[in-house]
Amino acid sequence: MKIKKILNFLALFFLVFSFSGLAQEKFSGNSLLDDLARLKNYQRKRISSYDRSGKNSDALKIQPGETAELARIEGAGIIKHIWITVSCPDPMIRRNAVLRMYWDGEKNPSVECPLGDFFGQGW
Repeated sequence: MKIKKILNFLALFFLVFSFSGLAQEKFSGNSLLDDLARLKNYQRKRISSYDRSGKNSDALKIQPGETAELARIEGAGIIKHIWITVSCPDPMIRRNAVLRMYWDGEKNPSVECPLGDFFGQGW
């Protein structure tokens, strides 16, 4: 009798939860692969601090209290890579230097974070 109740419960359980699988949209992954091979309409941009005089002073030197604009790019896009080298001897520079990012003419930054925190450098 006890086994029959358990079997009835299990049958009902699987019957109820098997219908939830039918309600879900099937995912095969093919749509992701199809989109991967399609040409995209975009323009690639690269911002650099290279020395335009031809010498080897390819750096942006920012003094304490100063701000500097690293890039201004109009239109929609994706930031895929940021490379910043810090050569300041101050061990707290990664906490004291703040990175701010503004989108679409905002007055307040969407990103405002110490440089080290943004890049996951806790040292």
